[in-house]
Amino acid sequence: MARDLYAAMRDLDAGDFDVIVAALPAEVGLGEAVADRLRRAAGPKDDADGGMAGSLRKR
Repeated sequence: MARDLYAAMRDLDAGDFDVIVAALPAEVGLGEAVADRLRRAAGPKDDADGGMAGSLRKR
């Protein structure tokens, strides 16, 4: 599941999109990790890691 999510995120990141919208899952079990990954991907791009890292964190 995570591998498919990350592959889809990379594909979307490589696309010519201004905005990508994703709903966060319930933060229970695996959903917590998925939500964290989506938040980090939503942050500013860092070319050192291919543009997939961010600084947005849950408060």
